[in-house]
Amino acid sequence: MRTGAAILAIALTSCGSGGGNGGSDDNAQPRLVTVSGEVTGLVGASRATLLLSDGTIGMTDGTRQFSLSALMAPGSSYSVSFLYGNPPGYLCASIDGTFSANLAPVSLSLSCNLREWTWVAGTDASLHGSYNGPGLSGAPGARDFASTWVGADNSLWLFGGTGFTDGYSAGHHSDLWRYSPSTGQWTWVSGSVVASQAGSYVAIGSVGTPGSRSSAMTWTDASGRLWLFGGSGLDGSGNWGPLDDLWRYDPATDQWTWMAGSSAIAAQGTYHARGAAGSPGARGGGVAWKDASGHLWLFGGYGYGETSTSAGYLNDLWRFDTTNLSWIWEGGSKSISSPGVYEGRADTLYPGARDSAVVWQTSSSEVWLFGGYGVDESLGSLGKLGDFWRFDLETRQWTWKPGTKSIESPGYYPQLGDFGYPSARWGAVAWTDSHGGMWLFGGRGLSSAAADGDRNDVWHFNRRMETWTWVRGDESLDTSANATAIGAAGDPGGRRASAAWADSQGRLWLYGGARGWFPSQLASLWRY
Repeated sequence: MRTGAAILAIALTSCGSGGGNGGSDDNAQPRLVTVSGEVTGLVGASRATLLLSDGTIGMTDGTRQFSLSALMAPGSSYSVSFLYGNPPGYLCASIDGTFSANLAPVSLSLSCNLREWTWVAGTDASLHGSYNGPGLSGAPGARDFASTWVGADNSLWLFGGTGFTDGYSAGHHSDLWRYSPSTGQWTWVSGSVVASQAGSYVAIGSVGTPGSRSSAMTWTDASGRLWLFGGSGLDGSGNWGPLDDLWRYDPATDQWTWMAGSSAIAAQGTYHARGAAGSPGARGGGVAWKDASGHLWLFGGYGYGETSTSAGYLNDLWRFDTTNLSWIWEGGSKSISSPGVYEGRADTLYPGARDSAVVWQTSSSEVWLFGGYGVDESLGSLGKLGDFWRFDLETRQWTWKPGTKSIESPGYYPQLGDFGYPSARWGAVAWTDSHGGMWLFGGRGLSSAAADGDRNDVWHFNRRMETWTWVRGDESLDTSANATAIGAAGDPGGRRASAAWADSQGRLWLYGGARGWFPSQLASLWRY
């Protein structure tokens, strides 16, 4: 059995004073020095490998001891840390130091602690929120499919979704909230406490108000303004359905501006030539990211293609030019329910139509896509997806990462800390840590026995090794949240369609979502 491994790097830098005087000072000449120690805190199958320059030394699982010798000069520096990020699921210290004048052996202990879920606020036992007035502290009600942003000041923003507000007003919502991690307080910023509010559309470029909705797509621009596209909700006439309106919210002025799109539901897309201006059809549940130029990207969702008279799953790719304020069709099909192309020429590969997938952006030119609900390579084959794709923003090409290409894949669950593969799912949460590691949590998915339910499993993907590691959580489904008190470690339990944010420290914040069936929405806030 292969085990999840991380690479421990010991960097030795020759920065001493010897070597520049023609060898007259023997005490300053490089001599053999030993660096040894252990890594503590790793449990289960997790292990590390020691790396030094052009070779590696294996560490045994039981003791995790390491030792190496190298020629170094007095006063040279050393640094011990994990080269490609901490072992999956762990927070580990790094150690820096300088060799002594007599190059005495160095003994180190590098400590690692398992990352834990912490129950921060709220409770899944209560559905309604606390609305004390705009600008005042309170708490949003239980909900799923809400929209999120991270503000320029690392505040966490939440808009809409499906669930409950004050007084158990159930339905789609249009309330806007801000959470401050530093103070631990929610603030109701604006929007209605009443469900099912129509949007207010005056003219494109003018101030207005987006209507109640769920499953919208979001971006934060370089100025800290919040962008919102589509979703399933209410238009300007109060009709419910897929939307194609684009809005921008400025926290400095507390105003929404209608930037593009229609004030009515069910708009069809406008597709000219690839690379030319057009407009995406109304939809919800797509995925979104931003490129190095600040332009906004959109893939897939559930809604309308070019000629469809009913909604379906999409796999078209769009870019919104924030300079010219126009949508550009970059690829994918004009039609609904298009199957994926997994093998063949590089320029023909493409993920199938889907919604409720997850996406990671690991650099300005690299995006990864996983799962969702939609179509695999077989036309008409609809279900939960577990396929994994990489998109290159420079070449505009998709690459399928070998694994599953059929719906309803049960994944592979060995033991915690081992390499495996997450099961097919929709409504999961994805985030990227400060080392570029890619993380996946929960969603509505399958167990290894192909049973269907809400998951609480956490997975880590190492891009350099291209391996998935099962970090924590259960193989079983529909588990309940558990923690003894707010501020204590625990587990959020199985859930789908949660609101999520990744802060500047690479921590995940998780709010709400759903478990089971109506009333299924949740109202607890967790941090990982």
